[in-house]
Amino acid sequence: MNKLSRSLITLALAGVTAVAQQTPAPKTDAKQPEAKAAAPATPRKADKAAAYYHYTLAHMYEEQVAVYGRSDLANKAIEEYRLAIDADPTSEYLTSGLAELYAKTGRIRDAVLEAQDILKRDPGNLEARKLLGRIYLRSLGDMQAGSGSQSVLKLAIEQYEQIVKLEPDSVDNHLLLGRLYRLNNDLTKAEEQFKTAVKLQPDSEEAVTTLAYLYNEEGDTSRATQVLSSIPDASRSAKLYSALGYTYEQQKHYKKRSPPTGARLTSIGTTSTPFVALPRTCSTTAKRTRPSSNTKSSRTRTQKTRKPICASPKSTANPENSTRRSRV
Repeated sequence: MNKLSRSLITLALAGVTAVAQQTPAPKTDAKQPEAKAAAPATPRKADKAAAYYHYTLAHMYEEQVAVYGRSDLANKAIEEYRLAIDADPTSEYLTSGLAELYAKTGRIRDAVLEAQDILKRDPGNLEARKLLGRIYLRSLGDMQAGSGSQSVLKLAIEQYEQIVKLEPDSVDNHLLLGRLYRLNNDLTKAEEQFKTAVKLQPDSEEAVTTLAYLYNEEGDTSRATQVLSSIPDASRSAKLYSALGYTYEQQKHYKKRSPPTGARLTSIGTTSTPFVALPRTCSTTAKRTRPSSNTKSSRTRTQKTRKPICASPKSTANPENSTRRSRV
């Protein structure tokens, strides 16, 4: 009996051992290393020193392009800008400089793409906005009127609307946006921008005359006169008097006020006193001598002395006589 129980226990232990040997080992997670490998890599640290070095070279080549106009120097400048951006990919200053270089060298499409990439990363980048705005304005000047120019005009308006939001205290930005609205026949928005420019700088002749011409274009000459008259007489120039005269002409007021009495307009737009010719002083010709060709002696032949020439005493009363001379 004991032998039988021992044999049964031995068989049971053998069976358990066999089952244990046949049981597969627990599978390890094979994807775990892959997951670790797929983890996002840490961003590469910007090398400011290398970026500055390559930017310095790019700037040097860019200045040489401006002097010599060689395309190989432009390519070297672009290459150095690229290396600087690789060293510091987060620098918007470098990418803006590259876009500017593209525009200067006539690679307009590359400049637009570069500026648009900057705005995708940083919509508030003022320099990229201004670059796109300048490119669109230049394209408007080169294109003829048509559907293409109208689409470019809309693109320019979009950029300068954002520029005005980013830089609201600039008179030039408001004037430029107002002119674009005016070109687009949106006179209400143009008037709003011109008024803002005058409000920012009330003594700005450019802003005042631009707003006055808009009122004249709309047929509101009284408001144009009011805007132009806001500039004091002492600060008025030829340009402002011209705008004021044009406004009076539209009103058919041909005897309206002219520039201050006794002043005349010069070519640079300032006033000066009336011309008065001053009397010329009398002068006599000196006695000239020359050696005689007929003798070797020290004798000389004296020429007749001319009589003194003086200006006419009537030249002070009439300026036109200042050029007339009389022999006394």
